[in-house]
Amino acid sequence: MDFGRFIQYIASGTAFTLGVTLIALPSGLLLGFSLGFVYTPCAGPILAAVVTASASQPFGAEKFSWDPVSNTLRRAWVNKTVSCPNGIPGMSAATGLAYCWGARNGWWTFEAIDWQTGASGCSRAAGYELYDNSAYAGMEIGPFGSAATGTLGGANVIAVRR
Repeated sequence: MDFGRFIQYIASGTAFTLGVTLIALPSGLLLGFSLGFVYTPCAGPILAAVVTASASQPFGAEKFSWDPVSNTLRRAWVNKTVSCPNGIPGMSAATGLAYCWGARNGWWTFEAIDWQTGASGCSRAAGYELYDNSAYAGMEIGPFGSAATGTLGGANVIAVRR
């Protein structure tokens, strides 16, 4: 299957996760166990911080505009209902929407925000597990109305429709 047909297939569905397969040699397995043993004391606090942040995510998005005549930064709009707590948003000039990996009601979500008005364009639940956290990954806008972001569990590709 060529890449274009693959992206069309992805864009035709809803949210799903692409799995990643790793092949490890015995020496790699030994190295993995060794690093896991050494870094185990660090994992607890990091996981606790991620879970706490996801349970108490901030809400609100805001756009500012620069006025070159008065050399001031002015508020263009505020959206107090959307939450994009820890990902890097992506912007599509074709749709006029900003996209981010957000959170609502305990679920990780795909969010679209109208860049001119600040209104929510759409929100789709994508998962509620820790591995659905984007962990500060960027949102990439793809062909055929698709968007993708990395999560702790792998890549998530979303079909974007208005």
